[in-house]
Amino acid sequence: MDVNRLGIGEKIAAVSGVLLFIFMFFDWYTISVGGQNVGDLVGGGGLSAWDTLSFIPIVLVVAIISVLALAYFKGSGTEPNMNVTV
Repeated sequence: MDVNRLGIGEKIAAVSGVLLFIFMFFDWYTISVGGQNVGDLVGGGGLSAWDTLSFIPIVLVVAIISVLALAYFKGSGTEPNMNVTV
């Protein structure tokens, strides 16, 4: 795969997809009551995207895979044969 074949938009999209996948494992939400972090009381700090969102992480992973696949195809010089007639 030749990264020089990718445009600036494809590079930004690919890096953003990888970063989004990594950040989905970080804490997105914390619960606090009266200034006390409830997550610390029950043994966890916060809630990640996998914990709080029901089906949205699946959609995000599909989008990440799509972006990375398109960047790979563009960088390798092959394009999928998608004949679409309107």
